[in-house]
Amino acid sequence: MNDSDTVTTYPTHLASVFRLLRSGRHLCVEDKPEYRDLQVHYDQYESLFLALGYKLNRHHQNFFYFSGGNTLATKGLQSITLFMLILFQHLEDNKFADPDRAWEQTLTNRLFAIDELPHFNTAQRRSQMFSLDISEDNVRDKVLRTMTRLGIIHLVGTKQFQFRAAVYRFVELCLDYATADSLSEANDSELEEPIAAEPTGQNESSQLPEMPSDDEQWEDVEGDYE
Repeated sequence: MNDSDTVTTYPTHLASVFRLLRSGRHLCVEDKPEYRDLQVHYDQYESLFLALGYKLNRHHQNFFYFSGGNTLATKGLQSITLFMLILFQHLEDNKFADPDRAWEQTLTNRLFAIDELPHFNTAQRRSQMFSLDISEDNVRDKVLRTMTRLGIIHLVGTKQFQFRAAVYRFVELCLDYATADSLSEANDSELEEPIAAEPTGQNESSQLPEMPSDDEQWEDVEGDYE
């Protein structure tokens, strides 16, 4: 068999993995079988996506995501970051009431009651949330819904949610935000928008591999991002 007869073998779930990652989703262990396919064929995925202009990241907390492209500029993502900042500040302020005093290590093991969120219990926090048009009445639709689509949380019934491993990316982003004077002055190189990631522009001159065609796997993820 000569080179022209060589058939390129792609990972089984390449189409759905690419679609989900490009839409901004963070793929965690719950996202089977895409997560498993990424684990097994990580090097191949990394090379393929790099040739297409995307940077695949494998976080030490065991999840995958794309970075690159637009900075964190949309109001929806600013709302998520502010939501996280207030929640983490609340957990830090109350850590001495927690037996292990290590809230950042137990985020994925605890349930959060939506009705008991601390985001509206002081005038300052209410003002911060209202500045991004977030209220007690719409926090579920405007923040938690988007966080679910990004793979940061999953809802438990209608009144609770639980963080997935991807929350630790936002722990890191919030630590960066905490050192900035304001949301608009955050470090652009770190606060990359995880929604609809655009190609990084590298390897533009290289020959791009042909993506497989699979209509079922290329279906949009649930709903549109805000």
